[in-house]
Amino acid sequence: MQIESFVVDRKALNRNGSSQAFVVSPGAEHLTFTFTALSFAVPEKVVFSHQLEGYESAWTTPSITRNAQYTLLPPGEYTFRVRAANNDGVWNDTGASVPVIVQPFFWQTLWFQGLMLVLAGLMIALTVRYVYQRRLERQAAMFEKEMAVRLERARIAQDLHDDIGARLTQLGMMVDADRPTEDVRAKTREMSLAMDEVVWSVDPERDSTEDLIDYIESYAEEFFEASDIACRFDFSHEGEPIVLPVAERHAIFSCVKESLNNAAKHAACSEIIISAHVADGTMQVNVSDNGKGFDVEGERQITQSGVANMENRMRGISGQFSASSGDNGTSLSFILPLSA
Repeated sequence: MQIESFVVDRKALNRNGSSQAFVVSPGAEHLTFTFTALSFAVPEKVVFSHQLEGYESAWTTPSITRNAQYTLLPPGEYTFRVRAANNDGVWNDTGASVPVIVQPFFWQTLWFQGLMLVLAGLMIALTVRYVYQRRLERQAAMFEKEMAVRLERARIAQDLHDDIGARLTQLGMMVDADRPTEDVRAKTREMSLAMDEVVWSVDPERDSTEDLIDYIESYAEEFFEASDIACRFDFSHEGEPIVLPVAERHAIFSCVKESLNNAAKHAACSEIIISAHVADGTMQVNVSDNGKGFDVEGERQITQSGVANMENRMRGISGQFSASSGDNGTSLSFILPLSA
């Protein structure tokens, strides 16, 4: 009883010298064992039965076929066994056997599969961490948004209480004192401007850089309408309008408003120039007058001065404030970096 040959994909394969096993390279499709048994009596009646241990659980049905074929064996270590029976039905239980090793591709090896499991676990952990972090970021953003809404509500309430409330009190006192109609009208006009500012600052339909420039222009025109001060404008805007958060709109406008009010009260000027330019991710607003100057550094030292207030407002929105003043007038500049 002997195994005559082993053919892999139509190519005969020799045994490995050290292990005496047939070693099959990765990707082999067809394996064929050929075997025979000596019988001097009736050789054509010799029957064979075979089994590939590790792949088959039982011996095959006896037949006269002298070969065994296997297709697409998975990687692993097997033992091919074959036995024969003569014409009298006597089996040669010793038979013949040979070890067979089907080598895996590298991605079929245990070390590679283990590495893939580790990488998969790492990817899952990173995904879970990313999802958790995104959830925290969304919660933080929602919290910041809610806090911004609360702060804005508090600001509006404070503005209504301090500004509008004070003006209403003054108006009532003027009426009680039977002040001239013109004074009452002027105070009423101030209240109208103040109310319009509150409404504008929270209007979501007027929240862009262009809207801010337009509102500054309309406010300044109305503010100086009854005065002898000429107001000129120089506006430019590159690219699409950029949405401004409420805090930034309010801070910029409050600075411009305070600049105009101070110029009208203290500068003794005849002309004011308001310029606003949006370009290269920056918005810059300048307010200049031709009146008498003031001591900028001295004003900075006064906590509640206009200069200190404007610096604090711009610092609060990560902006920049600069001021220069002399005999030829005053120039105030407000610069805000924009996020598209």
